[in-house]
Amino acid sequence: MWFGTRDGLNKYDGYKFTVYKPDSKDKNSISGNFISCIIESSTSDLWIATKGGGISRFERSKNRFINYKYDPQNVNGISSNDVNSVAEDKDGNIWIGTESSGLDILDVKTNKFTHFTHDPANPKSISDNFIRTVYKDSRNNIWIGTMHGGLNLYNYGNRNFTSYQHDEKNKVSLSYDDVYCIYEDSRKRFWIGTNGGGVNLMNIETGNFSCYKNENGNSNSKPATSKKRRASVNILNPPQHPMRAFPGRLCSTAPQRGT
Repeated sequence: MWFGTRDGLNKYDGYKFTVYKPDSKDKNSISGNFISCIIESSTSDLWIATKGGGISRFERSKNRFINYKYDPQNVNGISSNDVNSVAEDKDGNIWIGTESSGLDILDVKTNKFTHFTHDPANPKSISDNFIRTVYKDSRNNIWIGTMHGGLNLYNYGNRNFTSYQHDEKNKVSLSYDDVYCIYEDSRKRFWIGTNGGGVNLMNIETGNFSCYKNENGNSNSKPATSKKRRASVNILNPPQHPMRAFPGRLCSTAPQRGT
């Protein structure tokens, strides 16, 4: 099992922990201590996103890290060292969501990066440069959650984006534009977690959203989060919709079997 912490990458083999931290004397050590995301690729390598160190690829067969850090002199390199999320697409390429420099795609065959940034004059550009999360669904679509620009779907054919944002005049629009997490469940229902607007269930075919928020006095609604950001475990049972809340430090939605 692998754990990302703010003080290195941890591996637990069932008996003991091995901790990986940057070592200035070893170019094949991990690039940063603050781990923000870990994925396992189709080649069984690990891709690790860090805050401040770019991304690291852990080659298990060689027990070493290959690092990708920002270099202002390299236009084909990664665009930022502050990375929030990574995902692998159907072709094995790695999608990288940065904190302020938009979205990157690493072609693993050429080791070159393609960059996508927000262009206010182009509605088909990515809607925000602060990327919270990148997610590949069961149809191999790539979805991007942003801090200020809502949800984005990458269009492979045109190499552009369709954005879904909150519209006060549209009750079935996304409830809030700060998208924290994206998840497709076993029944291919698409869930969008926001920072301030509750949980959204998206209809992929229509682009409409159903929103689940905290309602004062309703014990079956989503619980509120305190200013200290203390979360809860939420279990949502659509189509009946009631939510069960369990106070704690973990937040999740898990539709019950058979719903």
